[in-house]
Amino acid sequence: MLCLSIGIGISLLMITSCEEKINFISYNYIVDHVYTNHTGQHLTMKVYNRHDEMFKSFNIQKGHSISTHTWSGDVAPALFHFESFTHKIGDSVIVKFDDAKCITYLDQITNNKIFNLEEYDNYNPELIKPGKLFTLYYTFTEEDYNLAVDCQ
Repeated sequence: MLCLSIGIGISLLMITSCEEKINFISYNYIVDHVYTNHTGQHLTMKVYNRHDEMFKSFNIQKGHSISTHTWSGDVAPALFHFESFTHKIGDSVIVKFDDAKCITYLDQITNNKIFNLEEYDNYNPELIKPGKLFTLYYTFTEEDYNLAVDCQ
C-alpha cells in the first residue's frame, strides 16, 4: 500500500512537471494590430509578399476597425509579418476604396506611413519595450484618401 501511494505521488508530480514545460512559451514581444477606417469610404486592404502574391485581404467599412493579427516574437515588432516565412510577410499593401481609387504602400520606401511604426496612432518608444503585450493602432484618414489615385 505504501509503495502504491508513493508511485501515484511520483506519477502525479511527473505529469504536473511535464505540463508546465509544454505550456510555457515566452516571447519578448506580443503585438496586436488594429486598423481603423475614417476615410468616408469603404476600403479593402490587400497585403502582398515580395513575390507579388496577395496573401491577406481585409475589408474595413467606413467608421469601423478590424484587428488583422497578433504577432509574437523575440525581435522588435515588424509590421505585416503574419508568419516567419517570406510567403506570409507583407512587402506591400494596396488600399482600394469603393470608388476605384487606390493607394499603395511599399515596405522599402522611406516615409511610407503604414510600414513605419512611428506613424501609428499610439506609437511611443515606451510602448514597444520588450516583455509586454501592446496594441498598435493605425487610422486611415481623409488625408490618405486624398492621396489615392485611380486603380490600375
